[in-house]
Amino acid sequence: MKRWGLVGLLLMVAVGRAPAVVEMSAALDRQDAALTIYNPQITLVEERRVVSLAKGSNRINFTWAGAGIDPSSIYMESLKPQRVWEVSDIVFPNAGNLLTWEVASKESWSGEVRILYFLSGFSWRSEYICFADTDEKTLALKSSANIGNQSGETFRDSEVRLVVGSPHLLSGGRGIMGAQNAVAADAILAKGDGDGSFSREGFSEYSIFNLKGRATLELNQNKQIPLLEADKVGITKTYTWDPRSFGNQVAMHYEFKNTQDNGLGAGLPEGRVRVFRRTEGGGMALVGEDMLPFVPRGETAKLFLGSANNVVVERTLVDSRRENVVEAPDRSRVISFDQILDIKIVIRNRKAGEVELRLFDPSAPGEVVQSSHEYKREDANTLKFVVKVPSDKEITITYRLKQKVIQ
Repeated sequence: MKRWGLVGLLLMVAVGRAPAVVEMSAALDRQDAALTIYNPQITLVEERRVVSLAKGSNRINFTWAGAGIDPSSIYMESLKPQRVWEVSDIVFPNAGNLLTWEVASKESWSGEVRILYFLSGFSWRSEYICFADTDEKTLALKSSANIGNQSGETFRDSEVRLVVGSPHLLSGGRGIMGAQNAVAADAILAKGDGDGSFSREGFSEYSIFNLKGRATLELNQNKQIPLLEADKVGITKTYTWDPRSFGNQVAMHYEFKNTQDNGLGAGLPEGRVRVFRRTEGGGMALVGEDMLPFVPRGETAKLFLGSANNVVVERTLVDSRRENVVEAPDRSRVISFDQILDIKIVIRNRKAGEVELRLFDPSAPGEVVQSSHEYKREDANTLKFVVKVPSDKEITITYRLKQKVIQ
């Protein structure tokens, strides 16, 4: 019997009621394979194989050893429409790692079948490297997919698709028809537009990257394949003071829109991003790195790349006093009063150029009765100011809060 890796397919033809078994596995070598990798728990494998059936009852044994196949997900169908044969029964013998299809055929038949199953052990993650221009207005973005194979089997010369997003799976088992439904995956075969080694497309609630060409994924190896590339992505450099996230430091971010007009336009997978900046002398300097969450099409990506030490923010409580004090009739206690707080925030810019600062003050519950600058209330406790500070200048924000206190 010819062996074909850790997953084997053996066809046995039955003659009469007590059939002699004829091995025909040499005709069943894998013709093609496509891998749709979701996460380490689930990869949808789609194989094509040639099967020859005799008239009457046939038995096909699907065997595997060492591979993390979910038996309940295995499914077989003819690659082309046919009315000659049908699966009459599916049996899971006690031997394990074996599934048997009982097939009834009206006549002798030979052709290609599609076999689908869920396999665990494949994983993938994205890595980004970006090169910002000297003026930090645009950057070149390159992404690669790092694919790991711990599935128990090598897949050679296979189609590869990477899915951003995870389907909902029942913890108690996916069911024998789970793969059939999941393989509305034929829709995945459509090719999208995009640069790099993968093309991109949308499918249901997911983004799918289709490898352009084929790949061999060796067992117990990792492989890095270019994922996407954009030569000129417009970016905005921003500065933020928000004690809730960054303490008293001013955080520096790069932001860019995930749109076609900006050279992108498909869901960006989660992954680590390293950002470099081109220097005036033609060299490179590391700006910083961050973990990019999944960014849907049309949304804005935001990368925290470090602290701006040349921008200083100092917040001071200048005065705190009580007004409109109401006492009990016997003056034994205070019933209510207005707490008045005078706040001063000084911003100093020691950078060479002007800085626009987004300032979030999360300690500002109450009514703002006076402010030196325009503001927006982000929530019940937080005020947001946006101010432009020229180089080597300082700006002072002052505001007064009135808080009603009832005791």
